[in-house]
Amino acid sequence: MGRNPLGFWMGGPGGGGADFRHPFTVYVVGGRVRVSRGLVLANIAMEPEIGNAPIGGDATHAQPSLTLDVSLVDDLNQSWVCVEVTPDADGKLDVKGKTSKVVAVQRDHPIAMTGPTGRAPLAMLLRKAGGWQVLQIAMFHFRYETVQPANGPRRHFFL
Repeated sequence: MGRNPLGFWMGGPGGGGADFRHPFTVYVVGGRVRVSRGLVLANIAMEPEIGNAPIGGDATHAQPSLTLDVSLVDDLNQSWVCVEVTPDADGKLDVKGKTSKVVAVQRDHPIAMTGPTGRAPLAMLLRKAGGWQVLQIAMFHFRYETVQPANGPRRHFFL
């Protein structure tokens, strides 16, 4: 059991139970990360991308991966794999016009709730002895909402 900026976490040895591959499972192999398919749900459903490929891959793209950057580790040896959402000017997700984007990224801070882009964590990466340990945050598909107040920056909500 431990504590991090998002609260408490608990881990334990895996048993021989059923295999449950929930959306946004983060896998580290060497210095690269892959994320299993998941969706951000708003006015439409969008699968995050890495580069220009959906995180789960598709018929024309193999499943992409992020190259981990050790400069994105904080004082506690933590880094984060996150989903970032940049909506269009109306706060909507737009697939056809490509004026909004949903991406999976590595960051040194897990949350951004104001400004043009919102961010929510999928997993914490702990840098240990030159390698990476994944502390998965169990997520289902994200419900994304945004509000643009009359005064001040846009606010992002991930439910």
